[in-house]
Amino acid sequence: MGAMPTIKEMVADMEIVEPPVAPVEPAISWAPSMPKVAHDMVELDRFMHNFIEAATIKIKEMEKMEKKKKDAEISCLKIELESAQGAHESAQAGLKSAQADLESALSDLDVVHAKLGAVCLEVLSLQGEEEMTE
Repeated sequence: MGAMPTIKEMVADMEIVEPPVAPVEPAISWAPSMPKVAHDMVELDRFMHNFIEAATIKIKEMEKMEKKKKDAEISCLKIELESAQGAHESAQAGLKSAQADLESALSDLDVVHAKLGAVCLEVLSLQGEEEMTE
């Protein structure tokens, strides 16, 4: 067998190839560039900031509306309570008046019973006299 060729001999046998002159597209041409990624991240951050700010404002507005609604409901309930208290007081006054009228009617009824009793006695007395005269 022959001896291995030396480096000088190998270099002499090599053929030098020139690289292509045309521009070569990157193998992954769809990959975004870093400036584009950075820009997109800034836009996303701005969008998220605006979204959170708008949501916070909306939540505060809704809380104010709910507070106003609760205050209005409480106000209506207070008015209804005052009205019910007035009606209760009026009903109590009416009840007292009705009790007084009932007591007066019972007193009048007692007087009528007494008069009726007197009339009955008079009728019996007259019947007794009539029977005696016959």
